[in-house]
Amino acid sequence: MQIPTQKTTPLFFALILLTAVLAILPVFATPITVTPEKTQYKAGESLTVSGTATPNTDITIQLFDPANRRIAIAQATANSEGAYTATNIYTFSGVDPSGTWTVKAYDPAANEWAEATLSLIVDVTPPALTITVEPVKPSYKNETITIIVTSDEELKEAPTVTVTQTGATPVTVEVTQTAALEWTGTYTIMSGYDGPATIEAKASDVAGNQGTATKTIVVEVVPAWQKPLSDLEAKVADLESKIADLESKVSTLEGKVSTLESDVATL
Repeated sequence: MQIPTQKTTPLFFALILLTAVLAILPVFATPITVTPEKTQYKAGESLTVSGTATPNTDITIQLFDPANRRIAIAQATANSEGAYTATNIYTFSGVDPSGTWTVKAYDPAANEWAEATLSLIVDVTPPALTITVEPVKPSYKNETITIIVTSDEELKEAPTVTVTQTGATPVTVEVTQTAALEWTGTYTIMSGYDGPATIEAKASDVAGNQGTATKTIVVEVVPAWQKPLSDLEAKVADLESKIADLESKVSTLEGKVSTLESDVATL
């Protein structure tokens, strides 16, 4: 007795092929994309991008300047869901050209490219700093003053503040941020250094441009009307000292004369 054999139809093979395609299709279903963290950058800021691509695939990211010169290249790996992120690809500087920059990402598994653009604005203007002194007075004695430094833009770090009194060594004043774009410190005026005192503040913005500001105050620990009297008192004291020294010498001389007369009398 002959057992009938089951024929494999073309439809069966088609179903197998379709099943295989459907199993593989999700792997390639995610199109490659690339998106910068920001659309506009300034000097001192770093580029970070994210996107989607074939899961578990190494993605190549390239950065081109407005002249289409490749400036940087980086790599990121898409996770099992196809998402990837690349950080600190490039840090823009003040010498980079302003304009439209292009980021390109390549997915080797899909053999596809994606690109996006961003703008770079290079800041070459130094920050405008302003110094304020409180309390506001025409002149200051040996007292503590408050120094306030403000800026018209974000700074890389706190300003460096120094105070130089007439004839004295410059003193650095520590300042702390007390408000947005504002730093405050205190300084105690020293006696013995009357005259103009210069307050200087220096700071750099995030692009590295350095700004400077100065302010002059008048230190008058000894009032002006007292100075002539003080000078006269000093001169009188000096004269008294010289007179006392002269009297001492006269007294010594008289003693010697007396001794000489005594010696002559004994002859």
